[in-house]
Amino acid sequence: MELKYVIINKNGYDYPIIFPVTLDHSTFKDNKIISAGFVDITAGFTVDDPSKIECVTYGKSVTLNVNSRQEDDAIISNMIAGQPYY
Repeated sequence: MELKYVIINKNGYDYPIIFPVTLDHSTFKDNKIISAGFVDITAGFTVDDPSKIECVTYGKSVTLNVNSRQEDDAIISNMIAGQPYY
């Protein structure tokens, strides 16, 4: 399933926000945006084993003119698994 995401920075920590493709990235423009793009999250993962969560981030936000980053995959995977991600 393709979703959109932004990673914002609050108080020195990066936090991912995942949302449907029907919203624009610019919805979050009032935050300090670190990166933005699209994310595919595989089905069938379990939160008990974060190594089985597959997140692939790619692309960029045209409305914010911000790219995705390679490390965003791990940040989003860890957030879903309830692991430290910032």
